[in-house]
Order: sequence, then C-alpha cells, then structure tokens
Amino acid sequence: MNLASYLKFLVGQLLELEVQQPILPTLYESSWMVRLTDSGGETLYPGILEELAASQHPDGSWGSKTPYYHDRILSTLAMVLILARFGHRSGDHDRRRTGERYLWQNVPRLRRDPHRTVGFELILPTLLAEGERLGLNLPYTLLSAYSVERKKKLALLPDDAPFGAQSSALFSLEAFPRRVEQVEPERIKPLLLEDGSVATSPSATAFMLAAGPGQTDDFPESRAYLHTLLSSVPTAANAGYYARIVHERAVLRRLVTAGTRIVQLGYATDGGDVDEIVNAAQAEVYAVTGRRASEDYQPLSAIIEGA
Repeated sequence: MNLASYLKFLVGQLLELEVQQPILPTLYESSWMVRLTDSGGETLYPGILEELAASQHPDGSWGSKTPYYHDRILSTLAMVLILARFGHRSGDHDRRRTGERYLWQNVPRLRRDPHRTVGFELILPTLLAEGERLGLNLPYTLLSAYSVERKKKLALLPDDAPFGAQSSALFSLEAFPRRVEQVEPERIKPLLLEDGSVATSPSATAFMLAAGPGQTDDFPESRAYLHTLLSSVPTAANAGYYARIVHERAVLRRLVTAGTRIVQLGYATDGGDVDEIVNAAQAEVYAVTGRRASEDYQPLSAIIEGA
C-alpha cells in the first residue's frame, strides 16, 4: 500500500467514528462557559471559574499538561480575559498578572510548534481585541501579524459566513463576534445539531449563548447541552483534573481535520522525499494531541513500512 492510499484509508476510518456524541470540554472551551452570565452580569458558573483558575501551571500558563505553545497561549489568554471580568476572589489578580507575564515571555516561542491549532489565526485576534477594550497589558504588537492574516481570510468568506450552511467555521464561532451579535436567532437554529450544540463545540455553543441578551432563552436545547457536559465531568472534588481533561472524542474530531491535511500531503508528493512527508504527517498528529512524543504511539514511518 503506497503512502497516499494508506493515508486516505486512515482518514476514511476516522470519519466513520461516531464523533457527534457529547465531548468533554477542554480548559479553553470551559472558559467560554464561564462567560454565561445572570441578569447582574455575574457568571452563572463560579465553580468552573474557581477550578480553572486553580489549574494554572507553575510557569503562569493554562492549557494542556504537555506544553504546546499554540494551546498554552490561547488558553492563557482566554483565562486572563475571564479573570479580568469575573475574577473577584483573593489571588485572582495575581493569577491574571502571572498569566500576562507568561504571554509576554512565550509568544516568540509559537514558531517552535510545527503547526497551529485549529482556528488559531481567527480566534487569537478576537481575544486580543477584547483585551484592548479591557485595558490589559498584553503583547499586542508581537501578535499583530495574526490580525492582518485574519482580515485577509475573512475577506475571502461569503457575507453570510459562517451561517450559510454547516461548515468548519462553525467550530470556531467565537472568532466571529460581530456577525453572531447581528444575526437573528432564526438564522442560527437550523445550524444546531440534535444535541443542541454548534458543531459539537462547547466553546462555540457557549459563545453563541453569551453573544446577546435573551440567547439562553432562545436556545434552551443548547443550554441543556452545556449542562449535560458539566454533569459528565468531575467537580470540585477533583478540581485540577477537571480543568485539564481532554476527552478522547474531542481529540478525534481534531484528528479528522489533521487527517484531511495528511491526505493532501500524500497526494502532493510530486517525487518529494517520503521521510519528510511522513515527518510532516507525524507533526499534524502531534499538533492535535499537544504531544511531541508518547510511549503509547508508534512512529508513523514504522506503521507505513508494515502496511
């Protein structure tokens, strides 16, 4: 079996997996649930905020246990923002400032990652713009190139994106705040899945609910979807574990996207070095899992040799 055929088979197997069952939220996704507020503007989920804040790493960051800078930068930025808005407990200010320092020190290290996480260049500028409105001390200039890239990509999208049809853009709905705030609820309802979620994404679903007044009333099934997720995870008894857990189905969904890229690599060989292509495919998988190495995985080259 040649490389292209094997990779096409691999993605076909992944696409057959049941990936529309409820997934447990990552730290980044959980941070968007904290943004759901009551009539007084306070978070509906102070317990989640407390658990997430307590999961800060010794270096000041939040995110996956194994460092992958795109995940750590985005997760830390998301946490800095919600602590600025809702962090009223003792120690929250210090946690936020430590997170800000991590961002300043580690943004240059983004280039060390082989690939970006999904939607990074669209979501990051949106969060930075919120940071500016809040007057936070963030490395805006160091990250300005992403804002330029975001504008170019948005210019290529149709005017009704991401609401024209089910698309991958829905998975990163929080990257389109102005469009979500301006759209009528009737435009969104047909895009919801049977479980009430937006593209099975906790962050996109929570963002949609928090985008405007009355959204939680307009989409009770979406609120129920988030409640189902919250009831499926450990609570304060296992606070650190809850904030770090990444359910395997969330990883599989991202692996489908990476698998499509790997198939494209296989078809675009044009006589290129197979080892380089295999290394690029391996990097795609590492970008999904946030790992650089694991004893649970065989090298992709070894699998292909035996195929």
